[in-house]
Amino acid sequence: MRRLEILKPGHKQPEIEKTGNEKNAVPENKKTGTRASGDGETEARSRKNNMLSRGQGMTGRPAFLLISALIFAGAACPAHAQAFGARQPEEIAAEEAEQAIRKIISEQKAEEFRAAEPAEAASELIGAKEETGPKISDTAVILYLKEGGITEKQLTVSGIPEGAVLAWNSKDPSIVTVDKNGRIASAGAGKTTVVCTVALPDGSVRTLKTSVRVRDNIRELTLELEENVRPNALRTSVGYQLYYTCRTVAGTDKNTSNVIYYEVLTPKGAVSVNASVTDGVFLASRCAPYVVKAYAFETENAMKKWLTDRKKYEGNVLASDSLSLTVTLENFRTEKRVLSGWELELPPSYQVKEEEGEDGSVLFGVSALNSDKLTAASNIRIMVDKLEDAPDFEELERTMKLVYTRKMLQNSWKSVYHAETAKITDFSLETVRLGARDVVRLDYEIELKNIRLTFEEAADIEISRLTFRNAIYTWYEGSEHVTVNVTDAMESLQPNISDAAEKLVKSMRPAK
Repeated sequence: MRRLEILKPGHKQPEIEKTGNEKNAVPENKKTGTRASGDGETEARSRKNNMLSRGQGMTGRPAFLLISALIFAGAACPAHAQAFGARQPEEIAAEEAEQAIRKIISEQKAEEFRAAEPAEAASELIGAKEETGPKISDTAVILYLKEGGITEKQLTVSGIPEGAVLAWNSKDPSIVTVDKNGRIASAGAGKTTVVCTVALPDGSVRTLKTSVRVRDNIRELTLELEENVRPNALRTSVGYQLYYTCRTVAGTDKNTSNVIYYEVLTPKGAVSVNASVTDGVFLASRCAPYVVKAYAFETENAMKKWLTDRKKYEGNVLASDSLSLTVTLENFRTEKRVLSGWELELPPSYQVKEEEGEDGSVLFGVSALNSDKLTAASNIRIMVDKLEDAPDFEELERTMKLVYTRKMLQNSWKSVYHAETAKITDFSLETVRLGARDVVRLDYEIELKNIRLTFEEAADIEISRLTFRNAIYTWYEGSEHVTVNVTDAMESLQPNISDAAEKLVKSMRPAK
């Protein structure tokens, strides 16, 4: 409540010294933070005494005239002065003036109240009446199917009087379960409603509801390259689509929410500046080996926290996977080598070792160095043997199809590598034209899992997965039968060994 100070007759209002700032001051509106326009000089003069001109909708001059008129009326009437006993006329006038002013203020306040919004008026007069009755702590909740994620939450009810009874239930317990205390837990992917029935002491019943969505969270992430593309034989300035497959807790992608983050590293773990992944497309500007890593997160916020401190927020990563890619030379230089009467064209970095077979056949072993300058597991084996009968190309093709079946190849690889499983994909066996000759070509990709390599003088080695891209080229060259067997271990080689082998097959010929 504002305090009113009434000026008595003959009292002079003190002068207020005005500074430059006070002349131009504009009062700040506390509700909006903006400044309302006003006259700085008038405000300075009326700040202390002229209370009627502030907040009552009256200007300073009419209010002052009203006060003066009331005071003058009291002082000019002797009979009226006598009615107040021995009190002085100016005291009587001041009291009457104050009462009249209070009446005017009261009437004006009532008018303002009638014009105000109902809620605002009620709040100003008696205080805003808050909503009462039972309230549930959460009306919408998201849970996840993951041991380390948000799988449970406690719901509570407030505003209940003593003696009230609560009963909890879930409309679909296969999605969300709830105990007698209101603790909910995820059970399956989907959406349902948890209901709390509140029985009040007065006999009335209130029903409170919480909508719960359970998202089937990611447990495993598999990163793959687009089909029919060899990951170790990519080219510069060509975009390659990456795909990821999510294996969820419930085994379905229903109600799955995730954010995938990619990064491209060098084989030593540094962030690469020569390659990137944008919208799932890998693009490199330089021939080199790369490692693409993909991380799955529940939300973008979880990903951002992890990026600020990977060690602190490592638990934010739901699953991750990596993919080794090699961008190789498309046009590479070769050099001619003459060995055992044959011309071989191979990259200068490829090494050739000549052997002699038991039956007089000629064997060549071709190897290369990987990115670590070590002998690669990938290799090319060349065998040339003499024919006893006239060459029959159709018979050669039939024999290849009869001997090299999927089942035979899978069992052979499983036996050699002591693998638990061996799966062949992209299998093809056909006659193709390479250079100036017809060649029977067998081409396939094989994936081995849970490999156990045993050694006599060293500890066994266990490998979870290996993938090979293999090819067999075979043809007749005069009275000789030539077979080129390529084992491509998907290593980082420059150039790619499969590309080098095909170029070798096109150019290989007896030396003149």
